[in-house]
Amino acid sequence: MKDTLRYINAQENLNDKELILNESKYNLIRKFFAEFINTKKYYERCVWRIVELSKLLSSLGIKNYIINEIEWPQYLNKPNNLVEMHNDGLIGYLYNNKRTITNATNGEIDDMHPSYEGHDDISNYIINFIKNETINIHNA
Repeated sequence: MKDTLRYINAQENLNDKELILNESKYNLIRKFFAEFINTKKYYERCVWRIVELSKLLSSLGIKNYIINEIEWPQYLNKPNNLVEMHNDGLIGYLYNNKRTITNATNGEIDDMHPSYEGHDDISNYIINFIKNETINIHNA
């Protein structure tokens, strides 16, 4: 890592001490990314990338699915392989149905990721989506 930084910043003649990641530099970088990733444009770009990756996989004959999120970008058409669990996306589903780690631990752990039950719900929902898709394809 240090050699990479030294190579990238060679034109600036930085010394080794300036390349050391201290608490101040870490906090600056962390704050930048924390604010950057919370922008709408960043979010929309991530969704777009997932959709484009899904299209590539589909073009290679690989069946894949995307689970909807809280907000779908207006400029992006929803693909046929979008699994819509809830109007507020996967996170909304987990929150509204109390299927988060926070709920499972009675608030002891503050984490909005899916609990074990949340993972079960998600997997069952996806399995049913795939089964229904297969039924609809064969009955078309």
